[in-house]
Amino acid sequence: MKTFNVSTKDTFIIYGAAHRGRDILIRLKNQGISVECFLDQRADELVEVEGVKVVHPDNYSGDKENNVVVLAISDPVPVANHFSSLGFKKLIYKVFSVFQYKNLPLELKMMDKAFKQLMDGKMGGYRKHT
Repeated sequence: MKTFNVSTKDTFIIYGAAHRGRDILIRLKNQGISVECFLDQRADELVEVEGVKVVHPDNYSGDKENNVVVLAISDPVPVANHFSSLGFKKLIYKVFSVFQYKNLPLELKMMDKAFKQLMDGKMGGYRKHT
């Protein structure tokens, strides 16, 4: 995994506009971080959530290489793999696992830690999903 730095000046996107995505939006806004949009498969149905537009991932035309995507879903690894194949480079997600945390591979533990740091308002280096 490669690392990348995150700051409040970065452009943030949230994948998943349901409850978890809204929670992440509120936490980021409380830290002074603006969110460009939500990415969601149900973009036609949702259109806008909490004043933030919802875009289908296939229709996103922004900067996939530099914008930070926070995955707000319970099984993020397959989506992270798919987003990587679409050209997104900066992905952060919480690892929701049925396994004990101690049994997770190191890369997933590092990603989980990066997610927690972001939610706690700690900007810094994160690992790229590869």
